[in-house]
Amino acid sequence: MRSARVLALCLTVAGAAACDGAVGEDDPGPLADRLCSAPLTLTGSFTSSITPPPTAAVGCVPEGTWTINLVAPTNGDCSSVDFLPSYTVEIVDIAPAGADRPDHKVTITNAPAGAEVNAAINASGNGACNLSVELITTAGTQFKVLALHAYVDPSDSATRPVMAGPDNAYELWKAHP
Repeated sequence: MRSARVLALCLTVAGAAACDGAVGEDDPGPLADRLCSAPLTLTGSFTSSITPPPTAAVGCVPEGTWTINLVAPTNGDCSSVDFLPSYTVEIVDIAPAGADRPDHKVTITNAPAGAEVNAAINASGNGACNLSVELITTAGTQFKVLALHAYVDPSDSATRPVMAGPDNAYELWKAHP
């Protein structure tokens, strides 16, 4: 009977994740290696590198410098948190001239040496530019992860505020996430 329930569960979530037959407390899942997490407050600014700066009517044009300022209002369930107070994100369009679509290169100019950076930029339906960054660094035998989500609203200004997206966090992992 347990096999039938597990099979039914696996069929229900097919395509969303692999199912190895373990359910409930027997399967700690991917978060088993996370030691702690702390929420982050994110603020900052965006300065367009396009001259003249694009207007709000154009929508998302993310090329420029994103300055991301971070504060941990609490340590969450971590004994301490360790990250830079500010990160500088440069976004450039590396698509060849005349290309139909932009090809954005995202670089964190002050990322710690050896950091693994996973970043993406996309446009929402209202013209805002959404930035998502995962920054992984080693801390001895552990791994520090910054999960950052920010956006800028469309505007006619060359410089505008960066707003916090959901779920900005500092995490410490015992194995690479």
